[in-house]
Amino acid sequence: MSRVSRYVFKEILGPTLLGLLVYGTVLLMNLLLEAAEMYIRRDLPLWLVARYMALSLPRILVLAIPMAVPAGVLIGIGRLAADSEVTALRACGYSDRRLLVPVLSLGALASLTAAALFNLAAPAANYAQHQLNAQIFLSADINREIQPRVFYERIPNMLIYADEADPGDGTLHRVLIYQRSPAGQEELSVAGTATMSQAQGLTGGIEFQLDQVVSHAWQGSEPELYQISRSRRQVIDRPPDDLMRDMIRSLAAPPPRNLREQTLPELLATLRGLREAPATPSTGRQISETLVEVHKKLSLPATSFVFALFSLPLALSQRRSSGRARGFVISIIVIVLSYAMLTAGEQLADRGRLSPGIAMWAGNVIFLTLGAALMASGYRFDMPTPAWLARRRRRAGAEPAPPGPAPG
Repeated sequence: MSRVSRYVFKEILGPTLLGLLVYGTVLLMNLLLEAAEMYIRRDLPLWLVARYMALSLPRILVLAIPMAVPAGVLIGIGRLAADSEVTALRACGYSDRRLLVPVLSLGALASLTAAALFNLAAPAANYAQHQLNAQIFLSADINREIQPRVFYERIPNMLIYADEADPGDGTLHRVLIYQRSPAGQEELSVAGTATMSQAQGLTGGIEFQLDQVVSHAWQGSEPELYQISRSRRQVIDRPPDDLMRDMIRSLAAPPPRNLREQTLPELLATLRGLREAPATPSTGRQISETLVEVHKKLSLPATSFVFALFSLPLALSQRRSSGRARGFVISIIVIVLSYAMLTAGEQLADRGRLSPGIAMWAGNVIFLTLGAALMASGYRFDMPTPAWLARRRRRAGAEPAPPGPAPG
């Protein structure tokens, strides 16, 4: 790059890194709240929470990098345009199209970085986080997850309510437990105190120890069999549900990778295997979902390059000193529209209503076409005035009437 190109590249690189910091922080907010809940409420070790956050960073950066590129171009080039530096470059014979060199270089660099993260780091991190979620779920103290005077519904076919909870050992006081068996048997137990423990190993069940218990049992189909029992101590052994069994199996033996945990070569191998399998509706749906992930591995990193081209004519059109604020606003609008099209296209492709290639590349093609058209037209946004508006302005005296025929 020439000296001017290097100068422009430096001017847009700083705002891009700032945008990466801002958008990355915004995307991290939900993760930080989740990590605080895991550390404080669920009493998980700090190293486990830190590892969970670290494994989420590649996925967040993949989304934040394309968001930062338009902000950097709009703020950097917009500042040059607002301060008349672009005008000075034009006076020196420096064409606006030569600004494409530093802008597209930034877009290419961002696209390559996002592609490396999305195709190498993110699948490995997603797979490790999948197993870490199972470890977190099975190692958490269930007594600390239940909050006083809040219904706990995470255990299937069971509802737990406690009036008080001891913050020390997690003992629950004045407890109500409702449970329903697969056969339709329902039971409501009221206890003075209750403690819970989750079995380790492959069993994974939950054991409830209740003191001073009054139990009501019934079955909707046979209301005459309603029973009431009182006991000093009662033990409820809850077998693991399907979700817990899957998590136990994932810790006992490494599970196969799902689509979001596969790299591009692995996705292509999965796609070949599905196409060689017998054609069924289920196979067709899996092929469509795999194709969506394949195209997403390529289209999402390419968004950075497209945004760079699309943002340049928008930035050159700025003439006011409020370039930074306007750049952030325009970048947010562009980002929202792009990701809305990407999400809608992914859902339509998963349902078989749209081709995966069209669904994943439509947004990039639209913004790339608009950017090229704006650059070719000199980034003018003047729209033709409708005839009815022109007549109304003439009647109001806002503009002169068109010249009529010369008098004969």
